Amino acid sequence: MMWTRNKMRLIVCYSMLTLFMFLGGCWDYHEINNYAIATGMAIDINEKNQYVVTVEVINPQTGGQNAKMEAVVRGIEGESIFEAVRKLIIRFGRKLYWGHGKVIIISEEVAKKGIKPILDWVYRDAEVRADMWLFIAQGRASDIFDSDYDIATAASFYLDSVQDSNIYQNSFYPMELWKFLQRLMAEGFAPVVPLTNTVDYNGKKLPQVYGTAVFHKDAMIGYLNGIESKAFNWMSEKNLNGLIVVKNGSKDNSSITYEINSNSGKITPKDINGQVIMNIDIKMDVTLAELVERPVDFSDDKVRKKLEKEVSNYVKIQVEQMIRKVQYEYITDIFGFGDSIKRELPNRWKEINSNWHEAFRDLPFEVNVEIKIVSSALVSTPIKMRD
Repeated sequence: MMWTRNKMRLIVCYSMLTLFMFLGGCWDYHEINNYAIATGMAIDINEKNQYVVTVEVINPQTGGQNAKMEAVVRGIEGESIFEAVRKLIIRFGRKLYWGHGKVIIISEEVAKKGIKPILDWVYRDAEVRADMWLFIAQGRASDIFDSDYDIATAASFYLDSVQDSNIYQNSFYPMELWKFLQRLMAEGFAPVVPLTNTVDYNGKKLPQVYGTAVFHKDAMIGYLNGIESKAFNWMSEKNLNGLIVVKNGSKDNSSITYEINSNSGKITPKDINGQVIMNIDIKMDVTLAELVERPVDFSDDKVRKKLEKEVSNYVKIQVEQMIRKVQYEYITDIFGFGDSIKRELPNRWKEINSNWHEAFRDLPFEVNVEIKIVSSALVSTPIKMRD
C-alpha cells in the first residue's frame, strides 16, 4: 500500500512538472495591446531649461490584409528624461513599449550641453534597445518627426533604413547606442554621431542625414561635413560601396567618378626613435562609374597607372585635411589613435595617457593610400561626339 501511495505521488508530481513546462511563459512577456509601441524619441530643451521629449509610436489600423500602420507623434516636458517619459503615459493613454525602438534624436542644443543625463536613463532602463541609432538634429529634434517621409510608415523607420544606405553614400558615420556608450567609457576613443535635419524639396520638408557630430566626452563640440565624413569612413570602415569624384583641377567641368568595390583601413602606431607616429593604411579596389568631359583611354596601361596615382593622391589629401581639422580645431580622438597605442604600445601609452588631450593634438601621422582600378571598365573608351 505504501509503495502504491508513493508511486501515485511520483506520478502526480511528474504530471504537474510536465504541465508547468507547457503553461510557463516568458518572465518579461508584455500584452502588446496594453502598450504604445514606441519607434523613436526626440529630445529638445525649452526656455525653462526643461527637457521636451517627443515620442513617435506606431498605431496598427484594422482592416485585414489591407491594414496599415499609422505613426502618432506626441511630446511633453519634464525636469528629467524619465519624468517626461512617464508623463507621456497621459498623452498616449498607455505605457510606452520600447522593444521596437529604432532611433533617438537629440537636438544640437542639448548635445552641446552634454547628453550624459539622457544616456543615464537609457542605460538604466532595461526596456530600451541598445541597438537604437543615435542622431544629432541641426535644429529642433522633434521637427524630424514632422517631416514628409512618404516612402516609409514612420520617420523612425525612414532613418533606420538610411543607416543601411551609408555603405553607398559614406557621407555620415552611423552610431548605435551601445557603441556610443562603449566609446564614451573607453580610453583614447571619442564618439561621433550622424547629423540629421530637414530640407525643402518640391514643397515638401524631407529628412536627411548628412555629416557627423564630433564629441569630447558626452558633449558635442563640432562636426565633419559630408566630404570630411567620407574621409573618416575611408580610414575607419570596411565594405564600403560609395563614390569618389575626382575633378580635373582645371576650369572646365571634367571629372571622373569611381565606385568603391572593396576597401580596408588600418591604423597602426609606430615607435620611431622615441616618437610615436600613427600609420594610416588605406587600400581600395575601384571601378570607373562615370566619365564627364574628359578624354581618357582606359585601355592604355600607362593612363590607368596615372589615374590610380591621381585618385590615390586625392583620397590621401582628403584624409590628411580631415585629421588635421580634428586635431587642431576639436582636439578629440575620434579615430581611436589612443586605443591603438594602448593595445600596441602599452608602455608608451602609460607615459602619455595622462596628457592625451594635448598629445593627440601634436601626434604626427602618415597616410598611405593604394587604389587599384579594376573590372571590365578598364577596356572602355570615352564616348566621342561628332562636331
